[in-house]
Amino acid sequence: MIRKILLVLVMLSATHLLADTKGLIEGRINKKIIATSKNQLEYPTDLDFNKADLNQLWILNKGAAAGELGGTTLMITNPGTTIQTFDYRKDGNAWHFMVNPSAIAFGDTTWATAQDHFNANRQELNGAWCGPTMWPSNLDIYAIVGNPPTNNQNGSHYDMIHQTPYSSGIAHEVDNTYWVNDGNFGNITKYKFNEAHVPGGHEHENGEVYRHVDVPFTMNPNAPAHMELKGNWLYYINPGTKSVNRMDITSGTIGKDLSSTANYGEELATFVEVNNTTWETVVSTGLVSPSGLDLNDDYLIVSDNATSEIVIYDINTFEEIKRLKTDALSIMGIKFDANGDIFYVDYLGQKVVKLEGNTGVNIYTSLNHLNYIPNEDNIVEVMVENNTDTEIIISVASIENSTKAQSAELGFDYSVTTPEPIVPITVQPGEVESLQLIVDIASGSGIFEVESNIMVVQNEIEDLFYSTGFTVSSYQIPLVYVYDEIEQNRTNASLAGLLSTNEYKDYIEMDALNYKHYGTRVEGIKTMIWNMGSFGILSSHEHMNFQSLRDGGTSLFLLGDGPYLKAGLETQFNLESFGARYNGPYFQGFATGGEFTLRGVSGDAVSDGYSNIGGLITIYNNGANAWPTMDISGINAQSHNVFYHQISEDSTVAIRNDNGSTRSVALGMNMYNFTNELQRNNIFKSIMDWLTYKDVTGVFELAGYEPVSVYPNPTTDFVQFDNLKVTPNTSIKLLDLAGNTIRNIDYTQTNIKVSDLSSGTYFLMIEGENEIKFAKFVKQ
Repeated sequence: MIRKILLVLVMLSATHLLADTKGLIEGRINKKIIATSKNQLEYPTDLDFNKADLNQLWILNKGAAAGELGGTTLMITNPGTTIQTFDYRKDGNAWHFMVNPSAIAFGDTTWATAQDHFNANRQELNGAWCGPTMWPSNLDIYAIVGNPPTNNQNGSHYDMIHQTPYSSGIAHEVDNTYWVNDGNFGNITKYKFNEAHVPGGHEHENGEVYRHVDVPFTMNPNAPAHMELKGNWLYYINPGTKSVNRMDITSGTIGKDLSSTANYGEELATFVEVNNTTWETVVSTGLVSPSGLDLNDDYLIVSDNATSEIVIYDINTFEEIKRLKTDALSIMGIKFDANGDIFYVDYLGQKVVKLEGNTGVNIYTSLNHLNYIPNEDNIVEVMVENNTDTEIIISVASIENSTKAQSAELGFDYSVTTPEPIVPITVQPGEVESLQLIVDIASGSGIFEVESNIMVVQNEIEDLFYSTGFTVSSYQIPLVYVYDEIEQNRTNASLAGLLSTNEYKDYIEMDALNYKHYGTRVEGIKTMIWNMGSFGILSSHEHMNFQSLRDGGTSLFLLGDGPYLKAGLETQFNLESFGARYNGPYFQGFATGGEFTLRGVSGDAVSDGYSNIGGLITIYNNGANAWPTMDISGINAQSHNVFYHQISEDSTVAIRNDNGSTRSVALGMNMYNFTNELQRNNIFKSIMDWLTYKDVTGVFELAGYEPVSVYPNPTTDFVQFDNLKVTPNTSIKLLDLAGNTIRNIDYTQTNIKVSDLSSGTYFLMIEGENEIKFAKFVKQ
């Protein structure tokens, strides 16, 4: 679907001013596109200047498959000039040594990359095996030697040490010493590679690793977190606190030796903890998803991946000075040049852009993503800043739309238009005008990308072109099915013909990489089924922030495919926000049982009216009657055993404490395993059936509880059971809509008082010696 609209910018004259950061702060901004996918940008994540030749700007690409087949580099010589040239390279074994690269840093004669991955050999179930790689700056060696790789020369890398999985930031200190963040262990680590081995060699024994365990870092699965060194201070992004921190690299004391814990027993000269490191937070507010970072003698700059802004701070006071709007779909790495101009990469837009602090034109959009809302004005504005000394005239442009995902049956019918008629818009010097792009979705669900191409005519002679864009998602997508992008996994777990309810029948299907690119900012997804495929792991290209989906109200299901259960959780998967924490190992074959514990429950799981668990529990077990051993324990409380109801696809369990009291709990997010097509069909059907229930009634019914009647219903003051026999051994509880206990009811009460309740739907759960019944009523 392509709609063409005419829009022309005529620039009457321009005066070039000295480009520096001060000019950017004062609003003299000229946007210049340096490189695009046509120049072999492939999802760029970071960039850096070669310290030995500042005319070389190196771009780090995750690669055509976003790092799955190895990253690449694009060297731009004389960037931003009329004589700029491009040199694209891929190492002979980038598959391992540059897997999922997220950050680059130049030393004097070497450079290094940080790999945001768990196991660089794609053997995640065997544990962690990834870390930073050091490369030669010599262009006669890099990507030349060992290409293709041999047993003696495995690519052209100088060294790789494998003790920091999920690393997305790196900074150079001196010689062959680099600092990285560690998303796996949650801290900052120093690597001294020392003397490099031969290009493509295998010797790592002289490497030194210093893990600063008390310097905090929490990874963002959806964007890198960069760092830079200035003097003795290492400045770094901490996504977990949405902050900028700095640590004194000269501080700290050597702690215990970690050699015995090295991944795969990797031999190192030194591997130790460092304690008592001095660190502090310098920027604590105003950032949503900080990613890129750079600094010079006067300023600190940070890119915000969520807002597409570059924020400029004073390097001494850390006061915010200026926010620069960009049109990046997914801004990541940023870099000052020697003049104080700013370069940045747009990961999703696959661009490198330079913001010059001199006269010119800056064009961007008011939003980088629009979550469409029916019956409202869904407008994105193209903002045009005239940073010249004379007026410019907007008169022509073009718009191109590209569908990224759409409904399986209804398709996706949408349009992007401008107000009619289009007339030339005059922008006075120093002013900002906007052109409205009106988004309309007629039918179906999905995600699409909009690109607006702007033409600028300077002095009515020179044509200059700008492009800006944004993405759009439809309202409340009913179901998104995400699968591992390996084709085998897609065909093994197809949803075609398996969905049993009309409400979820028209689903959207996306591979994991495409979802990470376009789906992570979508709001209002009702249900997501995530198939982890035959690998059964949350690898770095799939490593999503599932909690943000849950916080947004999405019902989330994880699927594992294979002859035995491989779908596993990474250890210490945090469920505290849902009332529990998983502390067990990987789930393995439930046909032979298994065990796990949910800990950290607020209060006692039974007697304190414990709320429903929104944890990840594997409940289907290949048809074998061998449920895993499970207990749930509260804070400062004993563990309580769990037993399973007859029908358990909804993951309803009961917690029983030592005195015999029992509480029914619905475990919200589930993982299923299946071994053949019949089981797969049954599991998908049970998921879809479960999703059709809108309140705890569905949980009770699927659990096999017998419904009973109460009257009057609706009521205002009290309810009575209709022909229900109770005994002193009968337990009666009043529950809210979510199934949480409000209070216990004495079995002798004939009229159950409910006048104190707010208006809404409530339940009575009646538990006898051998059965559980429930009643539903409405309080007016």
